[in-house]
Amino acid sequence: MSGARERSSRRAGNDSRALSPAIGLLLLAVIAVVMLSVVMTVSFGFLSHLRDPAAVTGLGGAVEVTVGGNETTHELQVVHRSGETLPVEELTAVVTAGGTTTRIGIPATGALADGEWSAGERVSLPLDAATVCAGDPDSVEIRLVQRTGPDRSHVISSQTVPVRPGQFVISEGSVEPTVDYSAEVELLGTAFTDGAGGPDIPIAVSVSVGNDTYQPWPGNVNDAANPRTATYADREAGEGIVVTAEGLAYGGYSGHEVDSASDVDTFVHVLRNGSDAPDVEGFGDQDDAAAYVEDYLENGTIVLEDNQAIYLFELSHSTEGSGADFQDAVVLVSLDTATDTVTVDENDEGEGVVLCPVDA
Repeated sequence: MSGARERSSRRAGNDSRALSPAIGLLLLAVIAVVMLSVVMTVSFGFLSHLRDPAAVTGLGGAVEVTVGGNETTHELQVVHRSGETLPVEELTAVVTAGGTTTRIGIPATGALADGEWSAGERVSLPLDAATVCAGDPDSVEIRLVQRTGPDRSHVISSQTVPVRPGQFVISEGSVEPTVDYSAEVELLGTAFTDGAGGPDIPIAVSVSVGNDTYQPWPGNVNDAANPRTATYADREAGEGIVVTAEGLAYGGYSGHEVDSASDVDTFVHVLRNGSDAPDVEGFGDQDDAAAYVEDYLENGTIVLEDNQAIYLFELSHSTEGSGADFQDAVVLVSLDTATDTVTVDENDEGEGVVLCPVDA
């Protein structure tokens, strides 16, 4: 009885061991099928992306949208830095500003006349006020798009560029128009004395336009006869305007010449539309600087046209202490461009900026 039971147990054990390899093989086959399914799913998932055009995946950041220009040329420039050649017919520049989007076809002209856009070549597109300035935008987004099929396209490169109304920039205190213009320079007032309550110190003012320097009001202008105005008509783009005020030697004062370009942020402060009102007391019994610009103040903020700037001059030899009141000479510069041309330039930080016509 016990022997039969033992033989039976051995047979059962042998059968069990015989089945184990078969079950193991079956499980491995199932796992292999599952793994193959997973691999195929992942592979196809990636392949769906890898099938995008090589021009897009290969370029990366090689195609760069930049805003370029100088004193005579103002245009949108799209630069192909490196990578594969692109078919021009597939490319479009998309410009979005003020809630409006405009599509501009890339012209097959110049270096692109062969219908291909290769590394090192650049495309120039004219800027248009209706495209980038409508709605008074703060910035314009420029995207370069490649069309790869009836319903497929890719953004190759994009850049957001600041937009500012007024076709001139203040570069280190110099007013630099980007289009032909006429200018009006108005001396709003002066206040400069030899000590508190002392006699007036004479002041001379000159205006440089491009390479020309003018003495609009010869002699002393610290004579209580202000404001006074001078006009400079038919000037060319790129002819910067620099205003110079000079305190002439008098008594114990040795004289000091200050100009709006080289002395900006030290002996010259520049006010634009939206600037805070000057908050500095006048020396002795003189009026504060804010009194000289009160016609351009509203709720503590300077209100100017986009083509205007005010310069506050300090003619003492220090920008500290009670004598530094920044109203020794106060000058308003206004430009009249009378054009709807869009221009580009660089701001003080060196970044490209689009300049829109004031009335665009």
